Amino acid sequence: MSAITLETTPDKYLITIDRALMDKPTFRAFFERLRLETLADKMDTDETSLMNLSEEIKANWWAKHQAEIKEKIAYLPSDTPK
Repeated sequence: MSAITLETTPDKYLITIDRALMDKPTFRAFFERLRLETLADKMDTDETSLMNLSEEIKANWWAKHQAEIKEKIAYLPSDTPK
């Protein structure tokens, strides 16, 4: 038996992966990547919209975390290289 086998039916692809090939966390990460790529393929958007979304996500993240980060930076010892 090979480490990965693929069977096809009229409406499905059946993938079998030998457990010796990858551990559970690696398999979950692989499956999550596959799921996200499938969702991304279904999106009806263009590169400009995705870049705008990326900028919005970064701005929201910074707004949420900037006080904490600035506080940590303020407490760096003065002889710590930057």
